[in-house]
Amino acid sequence: MRTKVIVCLVLLLIVLVGYSQQNMKFTEAKFTNEGKTVYFHISGLGEDEDERQALLNDMLKDPAIKSGRIFTSVEFKTRCQLYLSIEIGPEYIRNFLQAKGYDYDFSTISVNGEIKNSKGQQAFASPYKRASKNFDPYKTTGDKIKDAENYATAKEKWVMNNQKKYKKEIQNGTAKFPIVISKDEFNNYTPEKQKRLLAEPKKYIIK
Repeated sequence: MRTKVIVCLVLLLIVLVGYSQQNMKFTEAKFTNEGKTVYFHISGLGEDEDERQALLNDMLKDPAIKSGRIFTSVEFKTRCQLYLSIEIGPEYIRNFLQAKGYDYDFSTISVNGEIKNSKGQQAFASPYKRASKNFDPYKTTGDKIKDAENYATAKEKWVMNNQKKYKKEIQNGTAKFPIVISKDEFNNYTPEKQKRLLAEPKKYIIK
């Protein structure tokens, strides 16, 4: 009996060690001398802009996360773009996601060199998302196929005629500054983080 218990504990330990040694990597990343830009899909986060904004604001409070946006991808998934310090990896960002009940969908994150197949997972994005807040909303006549064709054509035409405006809105993303940080939360940061936040008073307000 004692031997069986020991064997079970050893097996459990092996599983836990293997789990803790997962090596995650962003599969979509662009590097510069000052940092990197990464892209990934988020599972569990829908189209609600308030929820997207709340998650983005939490991440942008961390000085290692320099900028970002959350938007709808061409695959109709909730997608995030972040500009990070070089040393920041997926595990670090995952803490922010899981704190709000979300996670990676692992179609854009590799685990131990492998990418999980996310086929069949629910996508929370709409194929009718506006090209811009200035673009006319989706119009329905009852003919779904015709409506989709008309919208796609009108959207493509609008983007072609308003490329500067469209590019600017994409670059601006969903981030809204300034970000308000409570004094209690600020006091919990390291001196280095506090210094970096105080260095950008237009972006971060402490109160």
